[in-house]
Amino acid sequence: MNNPVQELAECINQLLDICERAVTRTLDIENDYRTMRAELQSNIRNPLSCIKTSCFLINSLAETENIQSEKLREYLQIMEKAAEDIESALK
Repeated sequence: MNNPVQELAECINQLLDICERAVTRTLDIENDYRTMRAELQSNIRNPLSCIKTSCFLINSLAETENIQSEKLREYLQIMEKAAEDIESALK
C-alpha cells in the first residue's frame, strides 16, 4: 500500500509532466506562428515590391518621354501615390 506522501509525490510529478508538455506545445505553436508570419510577410512583400517598381518605372518612362496627355498624367499621379503607399507599407 502506498503511503500518502508517495501518492502526493506521484501526483505532483504527473502535474509537472503535464505542465512541461503544455509549455513545450505552446513554444512549438509560437515558433510555428513566427514561421508562418515570416512566410506571409515575404509572400506579400515580394509582389508589392514588384508593383512598386513597376509604378516607378512607368512614371519615369512617362517623364522621360514627356507625355502630354492630361488623362495619362492623372493615372501616373495615382500610380505614383500607390507606389509611395506600397513603399511605406513595406517598411
